Amino acid sequence: MRRRRGQRSLAMTWGVPLLAGPAVTALGLLALTLTLAPPDLSDLSEMPAFVADANADGALRVAAADPPPSAPAAETPAPVRNVTPPGVTPGPAVSGPLKRVKPAERAIPRPQDQPADRYTRVVVLDAGHFRVVSGSDALVVSVAGIVAPAFDEMCTDGDGVEWKCGARARAELARLIGGRSVGCTTVDDTEPRAPVARCSVGNRDLASWLVENGWAEPDGSRVELIPLATTARDQKRGRHGSAPHGIIAG
Repeated sequence: MRRRRGQRSLAMTWGVPLLAGPAVTALGLLALTLTLAPPDLSDLSEMPAFVADANADGALRVAAADPPPSAPAAETPAPVRNVTPPGVTPGPAVSGPLKRVKPAERAIPRPQDQPADRYTRVVVLDAGHFRVVSGSDALVVSVAGIVAPAFDEMCTDGDGVEWKCGARARAELARLIGGRSVGCTTVDDTEPRAPVARCSVGNRDLASWLVENGWAEPDGSRVELIPLATTARDQKRGRHGSAPHGIIAG
């Protein structure tokens, strides 16, 4: 009886601690696991990577991995060669690649107004009238925009000398026309056989030429002729000048 009691006390002394220790440890680990929050894995992509390898002695070595290769940098464009010839101001500096742009559309010049009629075999009557043949009709054309001296009109210069300025004006207009044709555009055909027209020889407008050289005066219908008449008087051209020498003078 004493022996059984000794065996039971021995089992209680050593058996209970041996069984209770692992149980308490397991319960503690379970409680710790339940209380800890799960790790946040959202920032793992920003953490540096590590690699492990073994050195010659077999020891494990941990080192940061090389970062991934970055995208190649954009190539700097080569400088544009300056081809400006000597003596010419160069254009602005170019800092980027050249681009081809659509050229601007060039404005097409409008053709000048062409005369409606062209006359040949012109006979000058005075500084403001000439005779032409149109078809089977003989016309006397008046130059529009001017008041011209008659063929027999006389002028007096600053020294009081009279001279045949009308005859001289006709001679100068005949010299301008020569054997060329005259282009005209009728502005008044009230008298079909005596039209009033704007006329030109080549690129010279007859009214402008006569006023500019002092052989006619503007009638007010063309304001652009007024400053030409002022200049002719100031510079004593044509009828405003001195009497010429020769047959026309007297």
